[in-house]
Amino acid sequence: MTFLLAVVTGLLPGLGIAWWWQGASPEGPVAASSGKDTPAEMCSLPAAAVLRDGAVGATRWAFAALACQLARDGHCTLVRTRQRRWWGPTGVATVDLHADPTVLSSFEQTVLRQLGRHDTLNGFGFAGSTFRRRTLRDVRADLVEKGELVDRSRRSTACVLLGGVLLVTSGVGLGMSGPVAWGGTGLGAGLGMLGIATVRYPCTEAGARIRAAHRASAEQTRNEIEDRLSTSPARAAALLVGTLPALVLERIATPRWLHAVADAVEGAEGGRLDWIQDEGEPGASLADDLRTLAAILKALGAGPWWVNLW
Repeated sequence: MTFLLAVVTGLLPGLGIAWWWQGASPEGPVAASSGKDTPAEMCSLPAAAVLRDGAVGATRWAFAALACQLARDGHCTLVRTRQRRWWGPTGVATVDLHADPTVLSSFEQTVLRQLGRHDTLNGFGFAGSTFRRRTLRDVRADLVEKGELVDRSRRSTACVLLGGVLLVTSGVGLGMSGPVAWGGTGLGAGLGMLGIATVRYPCTEAGARIRAAHRASAEQTRNEIEDRLSTSPARAAALLVGTLPALVLERIATPRWLHAVADAVEGAEGGRLDWIQDEGEPGASLADDLRTLAAILKALGAGPWWVNLW
């Protein structure tokens, strides 16, 4: 019991400092969107992804949203197909590129080229982590330059080194039958320093407001879609089609949620996702398109890892 209390005593200050340094929060309420200050105009989808999760966190969701945006804008088509394995047909997702390089940014060209290098989107979703982290690090550097993130990487590295020293010396001391209280406190302090080290690029006030506005806008859109499902499924479908990338990025348009919306718009007139195809079972409605998209998002890794792909 004395050892556990000592560990907690050493750990709590580090956790408190990590929470204090994790970044600014917007002061006062943040409007979802108003006038010219809509989230789409305040920052790009990649910037919103970095502000939300950092350059190495949840990159599968970020690039699933980017794939949806590029497909929606006409640069590629996301295709659900089947591949025959020795145990039988297996569902996979592929991408059909048909982009015009003259109208693409360098970032979009880079992402599309990488998508095209993988035989399936499943491969990009589960084996493209190095590319995704490297690409978002470039976006992060731009945000630091703009003053929306703060570079605390040197401080983080110092905390890692100090935390490692504390853990090693405390462990050695305990192994040599040193004072339990001091050893436990040292272990807790070492873990606390590692916790502080996780705060590498906190948001500034400006970055926090953009991040909060993007989230608020996506939540407002979700509420509008769900409100319209019972009274005007066609209007709900039209709103959904136009806002899918942001909803995917914010973990709102999850595969489960898309299946629920598909059930609600079954048989309703409305816009189709003409950038989605299912070669095995060609869809005849928006509901079919949404179910196909749910499977493609799973292929890209936008879902719990323990869920089967199809």
